[in-house]
Amino acid sequence: MLSLLYDIFISPLIWGMNFVLVNAYSVLHSYGLAIVVLSLVVNTVLLPLYHMADKWQQEEREKQNKMADKVAEIKQAFQGQERFMMLKTLYRQNHYHPIMAVRNSVGFLIQVPFFFAAYQLLSHFPALNGQSFGPFANLGLPDGLLTIGDMHINVMPFVMTGINLLSAFIYTKGLSSKDKIQLYVFAGIFLVLLYTSPVGLVLYWTLNNVYSLGKNLVSANADNIDNSKFVSLLKAPFTFVGKAYENVVPKKIRDITIIPEIKSSLICFGSLYIIVFLIAAYVPINVYLSDPAFFHITLSDVVKYGVRTIVVTLAVFGIIYLCLSEKLKGKVTFIVTVISLISLFNVLVPLRNYGSIDGYFLTNEPALWGRKLLIIYDLSTFICVFLLCYFLTIKKVILNNKYFFIVISVILSIYVIYISFSNNINTTLKKAISNDTIPSYNNDLSSYSKSKKNIVVFMLDMFTGDHMLKIINENKNISDALNGFVYYPDTLTSGNHTLSGEIGIHGGHQSIPRNINKKEYNSITDAISKSYAPLINSLHEKSYDISLAGVQFATCNDIRNNIKPNSLKTCKDISYESDYVNYFAKKNKIKINYTVNDNDFLLVYGLFSVSPYVFRGEIYNSGQWMHVIEKRIAANNIKQYAYLNLITSISNTNSLNNTYKYIQVSSTHAPWSISNSGKITSDVQSYNQKRSVDGSIPAHYNAEKYTIDSIVNYIKWLKKNDIFDNTMIILVSDHSADDSILFKKNGMTKEGLLDFGQNENQSFRANALLMIKDFNNNDNFVISNDLMSNSDVPSIVCASINGCNEIDDNDPRRNTKNRIRTIDITELGQNIKDKKYNIYRSYNVEGSMFNKENWKQVK
Repeated sequence: MLSLLYDIFISPLIWGMNFVLVNAYSVLHSYGLAIVVLSLVVNTVLLPLYHMADKWQQEEREKQNKMADKVAEIKQAFQGQERFMMLKTLYRQNHYHPIMAVRNSVGFLIQVPFFFAAYQLLSHFPALNGQSFGPFANLGLPDGLLTIGDMHINVMPFVMTGINLLSAFIYTKGLSSKDKIQLYVFAGIFLVLLYTSPVGLVLYWTLNNVYSLGKNLVSANADNIDNSKFVSLLKAPFTFVGKAYENVVPKKIRDITIIPEIKSSLICFGSLYIIVFLIAAYVPINVYLSDPAFFHITLSDVVKYGVRTIVVTLAVFGIIYLCLSEKLKGKVTFIVTVISLISLFNVLVPLRNYGSIDGYFLTNEPALWGRKLLIIYDLSTFICVFLLCYFLTIKKVILNNKYFFIVISVILSIYVIYISFSNNINTTLKKAISNDTIPSYNNDLSSYSKSKKNIVVFMLDMFTGDHMLKIINENKNISDALNGFVYYPDTLTSGNHTLSGEIGIHGGHQSIPRNINKKEYNSITDAISKSYAPLINSLHEKSYDISLAGVQFATCNDIRNNIKPNSLKTCKDISYESDYVNYFAKKNKIKINYTVNDNDFLLVYGLFSVSPYVFRGEIYNSGQWMHVIEKRIAANNIKQYAYLNLITSISNTNSLNNTYKYIQVSSTHAPWSISNSGKITSDVQSYNQKRSVDGSIPAHYNAEKYTIDSIVNYIKWLKKNDIFDNTMIILVSDHSADDSILFKKNGMTKEGLLDFGQNENQSFRANALLMIKDFNNNDNFVISNDLMSNSDVPSIVCASINGCNEIDDNDPRRNTKNRIRTIDITELGQNIKDKKYNIYRSYNVEGSMFNKENWKQVK
C-alpha cells in the first residue's frame, strides 16, 4: 500500500524535479545553480496552491474569530452532552464543521510530498558528489563549514532555520500564539531532519525558505490575501493576456459565443483524465502486452510511468486551472471535453491500420499517407463531436450527466488494472542484454552430431526470395560457396506476414490460414502452438534432439502443452537474439548505446494514437517518434545480427543424437542497420527508403546479403568440422518484403503495392525464400524452376526422415507441374487472441506466380 502511495504521489514529483535539475545543469554546467533553478521552478509552480492555502487559512481564522465569543460563552455555561449539542448547533448556523480546521495546515501539507521528493532526489543524486559551489566543497556531503577542534559543525541547516523563523515571524503577525508555535515547531523539525543531510539538499530547502520569506514580505501589509501584491503578481500574466485579447479582438466578435461554457470542474478533470489515461496508460499497456519480449522494461515499469505522467499532468493543469476566471474555466472545460471524446474515438475506433511495430517502425507505413483523406477523417470527427457537445451543452444535458466522464474514466482504469494484473504485473525484468557471455542454453541450441543426422531450418524473416538471384549475379563466388543447395525462386508464401506466413512452415498445408479457419481453436495462438505438434512428435519418435529458437505468437509452454513430454531440448522465444548482443558487440568491437527509453516511446505512441490522423506522420517522423528514437547503434538495432554472426564461434559437435533445429533469424526483417559496404551502422532504415530501379529496398537488400554471407561462413564451419554431408539445411522465409524484383518487372506491383488493376492498396509480400541442401549433396549450386511453397517445409523434412504422422510426407519437389498453390492476404497487426484469421483476399496460383494471369482470386 505504501509503495502504491509512493508511486502515485512522490514518484511523479521526483521525476519532474529530476527533469528540471538535469536540464538546468545541461545549460548552466553547475549543479549549485541548477539547484537554485529547481527551487525557483518548484516554488513558482506552487504559487497558486500557496495562494489557495493562504486563502483557506484566512477564511478559517475569520470564521473562528466570528464564533469565538459564542464558543467561549457555551463552554462557560454548558457541560458534557449539552455543550456538544450547543456547539454543533452554532457550527451548523455558521456553515462550519470542526474538520475544516485542517485548512490551517494545508500550507504545510502541500510541502510534505515535495519535501519527501526533494529528500529522495537530492540525498541520492550521485552527480552531486565532488561538485563544489561557492563555499561548499562537496554538494553531496554535509557542509561542515565550522570546525572546532576535531568537531565539524554544519552551518547551512542553522542558516536555513534562521530564515525559516524570520519568514514565520513575518507571516504570523497578528495571529494567535497557537499558530506561531506551530510554525516555530515545524522550523525546528526541519533543522533536526536536515542537519546531517547533503548540503545540496539543505541549499535547496534554504532557497525555498528565502522564496517564502520574499512572498511573505510582499504580502505582509495586505488586509486580504486577494488584495496582496503577491496575488497581483500571480495573476499578472493572465491579466495581460485578457487585456490583450480585449484590445485586439473586436467586441462584436468577442460577444459571439462560439465556444459554450461547461461550468463543472468535475467534467473538466474527468475529461482531462480520459485524455491522459489513454496516452499514458491504456495505449502503452496494450502495445507492451502485444510483444513484451521486444521491450526491455517490465509491465510494472509501464504502469508506474503511466501513473506518474497522469499525476503530474493533472497537477500542473490543476494549478493553471485555479488561476483562470470562471468564464474561461467554462470554455476550457468545453474544449477539454471535445478533445477527450475525439481521443476516445480515435483510440477505440481506428480508421487506419498501421500494422504491427517492428523495431520501433510501423510495418504498414503507407497508412500514414494520403493527406487529403486524413484531413477529411479529422474534420468529420471534429465537426461531429463539436456539434454533439455544443448542443448537449446548450440543452444542459452534459451538466445533468456530469458523472458520465467519471464513469468512463473508472471503466478504463478498471480495464487496465485487470489486464495488468492478469498478465503478472510483477514479472521481473529480463536480463536480456545484461552480460557479455553467451547464454547457458547455447550449448544445446548450437550442438551438432558428427555421426548422426542434423536438420537445420533457418527461417529468415522477410527475406524476399528473388533477391537471391541478384545476390548471385553480383557475386559469382556465392554460388560456389553454396554447393549442394537447390534454390527455388518461384516460392509462394501461404500468408503475407509472420502471423499468417510462418504457421505453415511448422504445420504444413493443413495449417495455412484458410484451413485454420475451417477448424475450431481457442485463438490464433492456440492454432499456432498446435501446428508444431505433428512434426515435433514425429522427430521425437525418431530420437531427434529438438531445439526451437525464435518462437513467436505462442509461448514455449503453449507448445510443450501440445506435444509429447520431454520432446524439446531447447525452446526460446524471439528475444533469444538479445541474449547474444553484448558478446557480439564485444567480439566485433561495437559500442552499443542503450539510451532507447521504451517508456518514452510508449508515451509518444499513446500521443500518436489519440492525435488527429493528419498529424501522425509528423509524430512518427520516419520511425524517430518525435526524436525519442534517434539514429544510433542501439541494442535493439543489432540484436538480429548477433546469432548468425557468432554461430561459427559458439557452435559445437558434442551431440550424441540426431538434431533438429528451427532457428528464426530477424536479420532480414525491418528495420535494417547494414550499410552498402556490409557494415553495421547507426543509420537505421525502414520501408520508406527510396527504392532501387529494380524495385528492391537498398537497406533490405544489404541486410539479406549480410545474412547470406553469415550462412556461407556457417557452411564453411560445417565442412571444416566434417558435418556438412550429414547435415540438411533449409533456408526459408515466412514472407517477403514488398520489394520483389520479378513482381515489379512483370507489372504485378507498383511501389511494392499489389497492382492487379483493382486499386487494392495492399502491400504485396508473397515471394518467399526457399533453398534446400539435402543430406550428402555436394553437387553444384542449382536454380530450379519448380513451383514451391514455404508450407512445403514440413513435408520435405518428413520425407528426409522416412515419414511423419499427420503430415503428408510426399516430397513436393518430385512433382510440381500444374500445381495449384495458395496465399491468404490477412490483416496486419491482427490480435492473436482472435479465433480466426481475418482474411481480406485469398488467391490460388496455377503456374508461375510471376505471371499475374495465373492468379485467381477465390475470396
